[in-house]
Amino acid sequence: MDVTSVLLAAQSHDQAIRQQAEQQLESAKQQNLPLLMSLMATELANDGKELHIRQAAGLVLKNCLSAKDGTKQQQLAQLWLQTDANAKQQIKNTVLGTLGSSVKEARHTAAQAVSAMATIDLPHNQWPELIQGLVTNVTQAPNGFVKQSSLEALGYICEEIDPDVLQPQSNLILTAVIQGMRKDEADEIRRAGTIALLNALEFVKTNFDNEVERNYIMQTVCETCTAESKELKSAAFECTVRVVELYYDKLAPYMQEIGRASCRERV
Repeated sequence: MDVTSVLLAAQSHDQAIRQQAEQQLESAKQQNLPLLMSLMATELANDGKELHIRQAAGLVLKNCLSAKDGTKQQQLAQLWLQTDANAKQQIKNTVLGTLGSSVKEARHTAAQAVSAMATIDLPHNQWPELIQGLVTNVTQAPNGFVKQSSLEALGYICEEIDPDVLQPQSNLILTAVIQGMRKDEADEIRRAGTIALLNALEFVKTNFDNEVERNYIMQTVCETCTAESKELKSAAFECTVRVVELYYDKLAPYMQEIGRASCRERV
């Protein structure tokens, strides 16, 4: 298969050309799913390819892992879980490498693909090193691209997965997202961290029960509500609303600061 040509044809305005390409991809999926996924991951990771080709490859890869229909999703999950471990690792490594791409849209697509794989693997005690790896990307990587996309991946995972699965790693995840929200980070990184915190709030109850940790979380959230970036402020206020919904009984000491942040936003 000439992967690039097929992906290009799959985006054609000509219905006949598009359908033929879609049939090729479906046939490849049926005949050798790991190979197709490997090819798509490699295409996504290729900085020499045009963006729309890379995004199309990422979409095909994601569709090999997830579906809106529950029965279809279970079938895809079983196929992935049964895939040869070495083949899976190669696909994972390729997609993880794309988190450092200088192209924002490619990073975004890679973060979605990482989440799709993780949502299947983590509940089955597979890919146990993933969360630590993403957290390390946030806390230690000098590359802002990797920080942003790793936070984005963490946010997607937290949004999709059963909170009980990630409960043992809640401290790790919270450390990363709060660090990503710091004022000395770029707005894009801070926004990714804020959205990740929003999606992680359901399984950080233990942290909210600890006054010291709760103070630090709320301080960070309130500071983010006063950011200059409208997109960042919007994410921070959305996060605040969710905090109130989940932990209202613990928020009396912070209501004044939340009110001040709201007043500054209205002004």
